[in-house]
Amino acid sequence: MAHGNLSPLPEADEHPLKRLSRHQLPQPARRQEVAGAFERWVQEHEPDANARLRLLSPSYGELQNARERALSEMLWFLNVAPEHQKPRRCAELADKLASIQRELNVSGATVRWLNWKAAKLVEARLEKAWTDTKALLSYLEGTPLKAIQGNLVQLPFGVQLPMAALLDQFGQDSLALFRLREMIIDGTGLFDEALAERADALTPILVEGIADLFGAWPPKPEEYLAAFSALLPGRLWVPAILRQLGRREHVDDGFHGGPDGTKWLTILAGADQWEGEDLKRLARLPSLFEAHPEAYGRAMFAGLRLAYSLDDGAIVFAALSMLLLSRRRQVSRPKLAEVERHEALLREVAELPLGEDLLFLDGMLAVLPQGKGAGREWAYLAEGEKKIWQLRVREHVEQRPDLCFGVAEYLLTWSSREVYGDVEPLVVDVLAFDRKSEFLRRLARSSPHGVTSLRAECLVRELILLPP
Repeated sequence: MAHGNLSPLPEADEHPLKRLSRHQLPQPARRQEVAGAFERWVQEHEPDANARLRLLSPSYGELQNARERALSEMLWFLNVAPEHQKPRRCAELADKLASIQRELNVSGATVRWLNWKAAKLVEARLEKAWTDTKALLSYLEGTPLKAIQGNLVQLPFGVQLPMAALLDQFGQDSLALFRLREMIIDGTGLFDEALAERADALTPILVEGIADLFGAWPPKPEEYLAAFSALLPGRLWVPAILRQLGRREHVDDGFHGGPDGTKWLTILAGADQWEGEDLKRLARLPSLFEAHPEAYGRAMFAGLRLAYSLDDGAIVFAALSMLLLSRRRQVSRPKLAEVERHEALLREVAELPLGEDLLFLDGMLAVLPQGKGAGREWAYLAEGEKKIWQLRVREHVEQRPDLCFGVAEYLLTWSSREVYGDVEPLVVDVLAFDRKSEFLRRLARSSPHGVTSLRAECLVRELILLPP
């Protein structure tokens, strides 16, 4: 078919591949005869040596049908030397061979020879790229792999590689390992067993690799976590994600090119394990709540339900902190929708095992000035009235270590400088009920420069809980 307004070329100027494609292909009966049979066939039908040279370098436009292109691929296989082949993906060789079998009527011996030649080409490229993980990954990209018995990975054309050798090559790059696993179309159970045998070495690398999921054009986080679920339980990946979210708390381009905050909060909401420290990390991300209140709420409530009875002090701190963030947002955005959102949070908090206590404490803490326009009532209270407020809170949490810890950490974390002097005596009083100084020591160690840590250490020293 001519291109544009060009007339068909005269037969004398016709590309030699077109002439060859009109002849019946040789049908050798043995694999060893294939190369010689095709060489003689080419010389017989194209005696001109210069024309034969053109057979090896046709442009795509010169080959106008599938048979001609398949014949070009056949001649490429016949003439390419494994050590001199240009870089091609393994999957491209498979496509070439499939095209030949589909478009050309070749003998079974020819098919066997093509597979043998392709295997030699693959082995040569693997040997050349073996020490370069990126080059090796690029070569294997898109290739269907099979994990088989004997701790082997099988490539097309019958090429096999030791699974241990592949894991040695990809085991230091979490995203490369993920892409390798994606290529395993059969025997994923065997491959995952091999990963599990290297759990001690691979798990830290996979956890560290979560940071790469926040970069530009990463794999889907949920697919990464699902692929390595046996090595990455929620107790490992939830804090890893929260650390990355914390790094992006005060930057404008934290999610450039990758999943946004809503996506990450949705992933967190689907976690099957939460620890108390995870809840507290999420509670200390006010910008995330401000930007994505609904997704934040779903993640927080998922964690609150899973962590119940594991760390009730953290639950109290996290739930009260979320309600504080909601009140702040309500003040900064005086819309009915924000009022309704806050009321919905209160109803969901009420359904938690500690719901009644949390609502009482939230009502008491709401009078504190903990944000612009919030807690104005505190300024109208005299000293005696403030003492009554302290007494009510103290009586409610008395003999309840979970409530004591949660309220104390809340006050240490969120109280403004102006109000902290009023509430510090309450912190000391409620902690006295538990008599466990380790709580303050742990907070003091939590972050060397954080407000919570500094206030906790100050209390430790004032109460002589640590030696000078």
